[in-house]
Amino acid sequence: MGRTRGLFRVDGDAPWWAAPWPCDATWDRAFQGFWPHPVARRFVPLAQAHGPSPSGCAYFAFDGPPGAVTAEIIDCGDGSRIPSETRMLGGRGRYYPDHVVAVSPVPGFVMREEVPHAVLVRASDADPAPEMAALLTGSGDAPEAWRRAFTPLSSCVTDLDAVAAATVFTPADQLRAALDFTTSAVAHAGGAELAGPLLARTGPGGTGMAEGRWRAPQFRTGRGRRLVAGGAPTTTPTATEEVPFGLVLPPGPPPDPRRPLLLSIHGGGCRYRDRLPEICGAAAPAGIAVAAQTLP
Repeated sequence: MGRTRGLFRVDGDAPWWAAPWPCDATWDRAFQGFWPHPVARRFVPLAQAHGPSPSGCAYFAFDGPPGAVTAEIIDCGDGSRIPSETRMLGGRGRYYPDHVVAVSPVPGFVMREEVPHAVLVRASDADPAPEMAALLTGSGDAPEAWRRAFTPLSSCVTDLDAVAAATVFTPADQLRAALDFTTSAVAHAGGAELAGPLLARTGPGGTGMAEGRWRAPQFRTGRGRRLVAGGAPTTTPTATEEVPFGLVLPPGPPPDPRRPLLLSIHGGGCRYRDRLPEICGAAAPAGIAVAAQTLP
């Protein structure tokens, strides 16, 4: 029975995990196969423009079980090693196939921005794909874009024995751009202007519930949800939109203002009511109010 090999498909139709990812050779193009969830897609332009996260994962897919796996993250600028952890992502899912190895810095450690970093994976039962082997040995059979991307590796690593897969990428903090949006949103927020009457009612277990809509600034071009289909984010408000929200108060007299208010921020595709009963069931008996809104 043959040994497992790492995947190395770099054609335009290949999904993001079909080659080591991220990599400076295919950073922009890799997003073609990214799962097209509306919330995930709106962050793709940020990531394409600014590069992978300095604390994010590198992913390596194999065509079978790779056996015992070890990995290291190397700063190609000074050759230092960054403490890392490795996980096998088991079970086929909608986001990735079987036999995917994820390598990331240990929490609390980050890669330097604007400095190439190499991630090397060694596996007891896996060999590199021929294209990867060509990159590691410096032969001329590897795609040109990948040869250029892997050039920093040769300056900081000499021991490439038993390397089954590798990647080289230059981290950049795309969250900085998201912070710009957040800062602008706070600056333009003003007061929380209600868009209509606030409806109050009694909820389960004697809780009090207020529901309504507030006018929120909109930070995207295009109409409605067109950001997903080709609009662009902007730090200047382009319009306002009405955002539904709910506020649940614990039973009894109004809660002490010194007690906390829990803000429930859910994932995309949900409405503010979807998680309120579950969260309030734990929070209300402790005298905690809960607020949630439907994401615009």
